[in-house]
Amino acid sequence: SWASQVIGWGFLNPPYSSQLIAAFVEKTVEETRRDFSVVALLPDTPDTRWYRHLRWASEIRRIPHRVPYLKADGTTKAGALFPSCVAIFRPQPGVRNPSPRVVEWTWRTE
Repeated sequence: SWASQVIGWGFLNPPYSSQLIAAFVEKTVEETRRDFSVVALLPDTPDTRWYRHLRWASEIRRIPHRVPYLKADGTTKAGALFPSCVAIFRPQPGVRNPSPRVVEWTWRTE
């Protein structure tokens, strides 16, 4: 299976400026081609230029609500001001025209 051939896994939550996200996602795609897999928490903003790199993801999980963040003391603060997604990048040897699986995903039970 592909999992037995993967060198490693990483998690990415880049700074949320368009220029920095583009650089981080480009590097993620490059590392995926080297058999490294990455799970990335990103803004779900398909109208941005950097978002086109997500076509190389194997899966995009769109989150239908704002993602809350924790303060250092453990209390919740307001979430992001934009929708988010979890993009999963896995090695896809031989894939020339990628098309990620896109699903709506939540951890909430209500």
